[in-house]
Amino acid sequence: KIGPMPMCCAEFSTGGGFHMGFSLHVGYEPVEQLLGMTYSYGIRVTAMGLGGSLHGDEDFGYVINNGDVASGRARHTVETTFSIAGIEPYLQIRPVERLPLVATIGLIAGFPVGSKYTQIEQLVEPTDPNLTFETGTRTRGTVNADLPGLNNPYVAAAIGVGYRYAIDAQRSIEPRLEAVLGLQSITSAVSWGVNSYRLGVNVHETIS
Repeated sequence: KIGPMPMCCAEFSTGGGFHMGFSLHVGYEPVEQLLGMTYSYGIRVTAMGLGGSLHGDEDFGYVINNGDVASGRARHTVETTFSIAGIEPYLQIRPVERLPLVATIGLIAGFPVGSKYTQIEQLVEPTDPNLTFETGTRTRGTVNADLPGLNNPYVAAAIGVGYRYAIDAQRSIEPRLEAVLGLQSITSAVSWGVNSYRLGVNVHETIS
C-alpha cells in the first residue's frame, strides 16, 4: 500500500516500460595497464526514465446475479512515471587487446526529477457490463498522486559491453548494451525494485 492508494490485496511481481535517455561522459585512459589489460575510467552525467506499468489480477470471491453465480476477478493497474538525473562513475576494460570489445562497470547515483503514479482497479470478470462495484461503475480505487518516500539518491549498478569502432585517430563510436540493477527500493513506502536495460551508442572524441 502506497500512501493514499486503496489497493490492499494485489501483489505485483513484474512490469515493464520503455524510455529514452542520454548521458555525457569524460574519461581518462592511462598508459599503464590494469592486470595486463587496457583500461579507462571516468564519470557520466546521466538522465534516464525508470517508470513503467504494473498489472495484477485478483480473484475476490463470487458474484451472484439473478441466481447465477460466477467467479469475480479484478485487475489492478499501476502506471508510474519515475525519472532520474545523476552521476555515474565507471571503469572500462578491454579484455582482448586485438578486439575492440569493451566491458564496463559503474555505479549510478540518481536524483528523482519526476515521480508520479496512477492506480485503478477494474472488474474484468464477470464480463456483463451491468455488473459493477459499489461505485456504480466497473472501476474503483482510482488514485493519481506523487510517489511518497522516495529514496534520494536512488542507487543502481550498471554493467555492460560495447564494441568500439574507430572512425579516425581521434573519434570512435561504440554501440553498447547495459544492465542497470537497482540496489535499493525506489521508495521507502514499499519494497519496489527496478531493473532495466540500456541500449545505445556512445560517441567518443579523444583529446591528446
